[in-house]
Amino acid sequence: MRLAPLPPNELPPGLKPFYDDMLKGVEAFGDQGTAEFVYLIGGYRMISVMLNAYDVSVPGREEELG
Repeated sequence: MRLAPLPPNELPPGLKPFYDDMLKGVEAFGDQGTAEFVYLIGGYRMISVMLNAYDVSVPGREEELG
């Protein structure tokens, strides 16, 4: 699998720092490793948003949800 980054001249305004970080990730971990990080971080964020939306408490805490 190959990541397909946009050429720097086609980036939307304000995304240059994120683009540079992605290129550093590809340099350090390769395409496959960077894609796995994106998958893991995206999955974590999706689950955390869902848990926050339903006001799920941390396991082991005896809080009353309200």
